[in-house]
Amino acid sequence: MTAFVSSFNPTTKRLCYTNYGHFPALILRNDGKLEKLTTKGMALGVIPFDTVETKEVQLETGDIHCH
Repeated sequence: MTAFVSSFNPTTKRLCYTNYGHFPALILRNDGKLEKLTTKGMALGVIPFDTVETKEVQLETGDIHCH
């Protein structure tokens, strides 16, 4: 099973995420550029949960997050 998991802090506009072998989520930046949200995660159950890589990204007004 694959998954993309994220949490968003509306105060700081920070998105924390990890990707478990799923297609990457995308951010359409307000300047029109696309940014892929990827990590080195494998499908769920393939590697121990405590070794999953997480990343953070700063969102700006006008950015659109989609997955």
